Amino acid sequence: FFFFFFHTTNTSALVPFFASLLVSVVLTWTRSHICTATQAHSHRYTMAEQQQDKHAMIFMHGLGDEGLSWRFLKHELEAPAGTVFKFPDAPTAPVTWNSGYRMPSWFDIMNPKAGEDELPISSADMAATVARIHSMIDELEEQGIPSTNIVIGGFSQGAAVTLHTVYKCQKKLAGAMMLSGWTPLIEELTPEVMSVNKDTPLFWGHGSSDAVVKFSLFQPGVEALRGMGIDVTPQVYPGMPHSYCPRELSDMSDFLSKVFAN
Repeated sequence: FFFFFFHTTNTSALVPFFASLLVSVVLTWTRSHICTATQAHSHRYTMAEQQQDKHAMIFMHGLGDEGLSWRFLKHELEAPAGTVFKFPDAPTAPVTWNSGYRMPSWFDIMNPKAGEDELPISSADMAATVARIHSMIDELEEQGIPSTNIVIGGFSQGAAVTLHTVYKCQKKLAGAMMLSGWTPLIEELTPEVMSVNKDTPLFWGHGSSDAVVKFSLFQPGVEALRGMGIDVTPQVYPGMPHSYCPRELSDMSDFLSKVFAN
């Protein structure tokens, strides 16, 4: 730089160079200060938002799916302003029921016995998944959201996870929502295990034309849970396959309003 300055005979040629350099320095300084101010404002805004987050919902997808598929719920469900929605992804693992094919799965599903609709699952896998969701509950509490304002929900395989996550949790939760699910390993939900959340209400919606998680599992499952003292709100959707429908979303909103109000 200085070598160029002292050894150039045509000093007029330096004017555009130094003018350009000066503009560059000024723009760099300005951008730096704007970015710093923007980051500071963004940080303050985020902190303000966190202070308003008083409710939360963790929702688990079904077999072979991903959390992204269910993020529309944060716009479709009527929840209190500032409600935090979490849609975790299941790990990729081989599924026996699907010929060992690797896919997103919360736990391994074995082949049902001949003549039975019940889908047996891996207890160890369920325990690992439940521990993961319990850790997410802990993280939400660290953000200032009390466990009593947290609802756990899921579809299909995620519904089974919901059942065990809520009723094995040693922190009081607001509610549970099962969509097109079933009740595997129900024998693990003993009175001792369920001591904290036995009174936590559960919404269970199921389509009458579900050919994946058979509708035949619905009523016996509801009766079994009620026999254990769980407050179940069952909803049947005539003609609905293994999916969801607008009426179910409306019923979910009503359930959320009820449990969050309590």
